[in-house]
Amino acid sequence: MNFDPTTLPILVFILATLMSLAQPFNNAVKRMNECAADAYSLNAVKLPDVLASALVKTAEYRNPRPGALQEWLFYTHPSVERRVKMAMDWKAEH
Repeated sequence: MNFDPTTLPILVFILATLMSLAQPFNNAVKRMNECAADAYSLNAVKLPDVLASALVKTAEYRNPRPGALQEWLFYTHPSVERRVKMAMDWKAEH
């Protein structure tokens, strides 16, 4: 079986297409892990105001309120707004 180098661009194109289609799902898994990390932080350290303050500072370089589609397609972390709300909900419960 011989490898034909002229098929390489086609293989690269197919691989790039598949990776692009899988990216939103990969981002969703990363966002779930980040939510779990935030919850762990809140339960371990119990400083929701500090977490919220740190998250608000990240709004300087990323949109704190992306649209649902934008977040699903491009964001690897939950929106700042959702993360701060989660911290404040945790604070209200505890």
